[in-house]
Amino acid sequence: MQKYGVLYIVTGEKYINEAVNSAKSVKNNMDIEISIATDEKTVPNIFDNKINLNSMRMESACSTILPELTPYEKTIFLDSDTYICDDLWDMLTILDDYDLSITQSPGRLTPDSLSPPWIEYNTGVISYNDSSIVNTFFEKWNAIQSDMKKQKGMTRNQPSFVKTISGFPELNYFVLSREYNVRVPRWGGIKKDAKIIHGRPIKNLAATAETINKYSGYRIFYPSYNPFTNSLLKVKSESQFYYRILQFVEFINKRIKEFGIGYVLKKGLEWTRRWVTKRLN
Repeated sequence: MQKYGVLYIVTGEKYINEAVNSAKSVKNNMDIEISIATDEKTVPNIFDNKINLNSMRMESACSTILPELTPYEKTIFLDSDTYICDDLWDMLTILDDYDLSITQSPGRLTPDSLSPPWIEYNTGVISYNDSSIVNTFFEKWNAIQSDMKKQKGMTRNQPSFVKTISGFPELNYFVLSREYNVRVPRWGGIKKDAKIIHGRPIKNLAATAETINKYSGYRIFYPSYNPFTNSLLKVKSESQFYYRILQFVEFINKRIKEFGIGYVLKKGLEWTRRWVTKRLN
């Protein structure tokens, strides 16, 4: 068994093609083996390993991660509609201390079966160990997902995931920052460069990643249709300098309200004289 690898679970030509583009972005950033679990007879050679989906477990495999689909000691599972902007080794090394890592869902939904502060996790980007604890968790997740589908017609797997994790205290999991799963076209905010872009924007994922990562520091992104650029994403970024100016103005206003404008002007002149004297000496 290889120690590290990336896994996709897909069926159908559309999702195979998406997974190919995602896998190429992985290879552009990491020297790592990539496996694909699928019912297709042949797959493009970007994938190092093909896992045949058992027809009896097909529905479960496409809804949850099954233990038998994991060919690595430490795995990064990715949805097909992802684009990797940087290496993801830290998602694997974090597994030296945790069983699994995941990000919260930007929708912040709480399933009917739970109460706040529980909210859904996004199941399209997960790293995990091949261990008895994780395998048991995945089996429970699959069982709960099957029950929710039978009883409520639920096809989304995020409610079943958070329900499973809420009742499985043995699992030691780590919540990754938003940069590891930037969902588009959605509202969101990040500080560092996005590592994974996830979704189906009107522009391709590579162009969306470039738009988001051309800014630095704190920034928000949100859907905003521009007919001239055919874009569904807009980014707003404020510089550190602008942020400091706002802080300074807020500080001055607070002092004026507390002590009056005369006091503030007097202190400002005293500080200016000291600063000038210090610079001249």
